[in-house]
Amino acid sequence: MSMVNIDPVGTGEDGPAWRLLAAASDAAGIPITAFVIAHATRAATDILADRRLFCLSAEQEADVRRLMAEPARLPAGLESLLATAGPGIGVHGYSGVETLASYHSRSAFDCGSLPTTTWLREQALIAAQSGRNRVRVVRRGSGDDVAGYYALSSGSLAGDGGETPVLIIARVGVDLTDRHRGVGRALVADALRQVAYAAGPARTPILIIHVEDASAREWCRNLGIFSEWPSDPYHLLLRVHDLRLAIAA
Repeated sequence: MSMVNIDPVGTGEDGPAWRLLAAASDAAGIPITAFVIAHATRAATDILADRRLFCLSAEQEADVRRLMAEPARLPAGLESLLATAGPGIGVHGYSGVETLASYHSRSAFDCGSLPTTTWLREQALIAAQSGRNRVRVVRRGSGDDVAGYYALSSGSLAGDGGETPVLIIARVGVDLTDRHRGVGRALVADALRQVAYAAGPARTPILIIHVEDASAREWCRNLGIFSEWPSDPYHLLLRVHDLRLAIAA
């Protein structure tokens, strides 16, 4: 049987899409392949960060059910994280964590990740005002420049047994000039407190954190509070009843 090549958007070397990519990559000063990979990677990052529905295989669903059935326990790093960063415990030289508002200056923010940087600059305020995300920030010094932020959203796990609501730390970013000063820990600690207060006793049993790459994953794992997500390298888990146990301690 012969194979027929179908090119509905004109991506062949003589097609309009190819010519558009060639012109854009030329303007950017990089090869077409590098241009496509860079922009496809950004789009993939946005899709994973904005994900709200997690469809589970039977094996993944069984893993999650097994995790949820285990007795409440205190993750190794949870108490220390909450004790070193939280309400009334500011990072020296920075504001406390506060809700994003229009006066916060975001134009100079750069965390080293184009998708995470661009989202704060261009979409965060709209997302916060629409209620799609809860966005919280830390300011640098006494000014209005944002040194770091996180975005919290809601979603669900879907499997054969139905849907389970979850809360998601979809994005976390710290400006390159503010790294290694405790800003990231303060943001995650604030997010955990927000989750503990927002999640109903049984309605939202799981918190998911999206990790953009291997270095972000390693940083989150080093906090000592998140569990591995079954078969998903871009998300980690924390059970909300473990979180509440730490806050009550």
